[in-house]
Amino acid sequence: MRKNKLLLTLLCLWVGLMPAMAQSATIINEMQKVPYANVMAMYKNEFGSFEKPAMSITFPYAVIRMHLEGNAHEVRAAKERLTLYMGQQMGVEARLTTYSNQILFLVRAPRHPMIHIDCGDGCDQVLLSNMQQLQPNCLYDCTVRFRLEGDINATTDTVFVNEGPQYHTLNLHVEPAKAKVEMFVDGGRREWIVNDGQISLQLLEGDYDYTISANKYYTEEGTIHIPTNQTDTTIRLRCTLGWLSIVSDSTDLQGLSAIISRNSGDQIIPLPSEDFLCLPGRCTVTIKKPSYNTYKQEIIIEENSKVRLSPKLIPKGKLQDIEPVYVTNMTDDYALIHGKLPDRYIAETGIIYSKTRDYTEGKRIVLNEKGAFEKELLHLDSDTEYFVWAYAYNEFDTVYSDVTTFRTSRVLIENGYKCVDLGLSVRWATCNIGANYPEEYGDYFAWGEVKPKTEYTQSNYSNVTNEDSPSSTDAATTHWGGNWHTPTDAEWAELCEKCTWERTILSGVKGYKVISNINGNSIFLPMGGFREGNSLNETRSSGCYWSSSLYSTNPLAYGVLLSDKGIGRRVYNRYYGFSIRPVCQ
Repeated sequence: MRKNKLLLTLLCLWVGLMPAMAQSATIINEMQKVPYANVMAMYKNEFGSFEKPAMSITFPYAVIRMHLEGNAHEVRAAKERLTLYMGQQMGVEARLTTYSNQILFLVRAPRHPMIHIDCGDGCDQVLLSNMQQLQPNCLYDCTVRFRLEGDINATTDTVFVNEGPQYHTLNLHVEPAKAKVEMFVDGGRREWIVNDGQISLQLLEGDYDYTISANKYYTEEGTIHIPTNQTDTTIRLRCTLGWLSIVSDSTDLQGLSAIISRNSGDQIIPLPSEDFLCLPGRCTVTIKKPSYNTYKQEIIIEENSKVRLSPKLIPKGKLQDIEPVYVTNMTDDYALIHGKLPDRYIAETGIIYSKTRDYTEGKRIVLNEKGAFEKELLHLDSDTEYFVWAYAYNEFDTVYSDVTTFRTSRVLIENGYKCVDLGLSVRWATCNIGANYPEEYGDYFAWGEVKPKTEYTQSNYSNVTNEDSPSSTDAATTHWGGNWHTPTDAEWAELCEKCTWERTILSGVKGYKVISNINGNSIFLPMGGFREGNSLNETRSSGCYWSSSLYSTNPLAYGVLLSDKGIGRRVYNRYYGFSIRPVCQ
């Protein structure tokens, strides 16, 4: 009879039905999920054998905890029969532990939560839940009360398990990835390897000491307080290494490798390399490239510092011959050198110029250019013959071009100052008052005043008029003496009309080269702007020069404007600070 009853019950469970005689159970509360981490924290001290076996299980499981109520004989008899029937109906994998009137089962999940219990002492009940199935990694708590003989009010209750202590999620981000995190949790030290740079922990409120370490990084220790610390905590370890950067502007390093040699062995890094981690200490960097000499450099790498190398690899092989240079735009102290240099196997290129035919006595100018080039020679001596060569060399070869000669133009001297004969009615100075070279701006003067000022305004202007003595109000005459004077408007007009004006740059200064249409001689006028108030304005975009001629309307005077758009004679307020380029007879 009992065998038939058991078979009928199992059949009903299989098809999801329950016989009417077993429906005496009542549901007090629906089963709810309690995360396994919470289960461990709540019950590990109570059941010493619970944690280790559970931690070693690899399949999804649920834990069913049963509280057995009744006399000692009934409870003892129930434990064995519960184990048997749980195994038959729920696929129990292990009875983890028993303690007093409690018993825990490890059940494969998910499972349907209907359990038929026949304890052999007149207890014949069914535990029910409204849940569809038992979820993995959760705890379910059941209370089973056995009736005494003659007691017809036996019940079996499924009770709600509260969540116990409040757990908080800590998302710990660690740099670098693959760091080891050790933390003191629940009275013991636990360890995690953070492979992807992040770990999420369920922790009770409190202080947690941690240690984070990684290979080639300094270990970091500290304390995190839960839950007042931020939920997402990022910890970056400081690297115990240094960084090496090898990038060259002058040599193509793509596809090459550098060997970092030290006593402990060699380290190979691909090139080019930005911020490559290296062990600290003294080492030698070696780079090899076909058809180039081997590059070697000894360096010292310090912890948490960067060493940048920009290697220049010297090519092997014979250099090309160099054609002679040629010279243009010569003046009394200036020449522009043109030429073409080799573009293969070069370590250095440049030019040499000298006053003799021996290049070993000349001045060397390093260009480090390939192919066509131009180079200005400045502040040369007037009426002097010069010799110039182009050169190139590498470790195996040095070549020079044939010599080129040129002579600077003859300069005239008036009372100690240089001037140029342009074939006009007056000779023009080679530089402004206050300047030593043609490209210098020099001093600035208000019209008719002979001293530069720090401020140029209408209120501090001396109001020079036609009645004032020309010699006392001419800055050129005052400063240079002799036959020097500020050019008249008519003399500026002659310079504009009988010369070719070419915009150019001399020693980095924008200006105009003024070339005589009569004899080919030239001067350079820099665009030095003008002064108003205490400011210098429009340098490099314009240049303003005074004439000595007053305009018919006071307070205006004639001047000349040089700009990117051209040149022209204008009238200006006399208090402005302009440049003066003297002339002489």
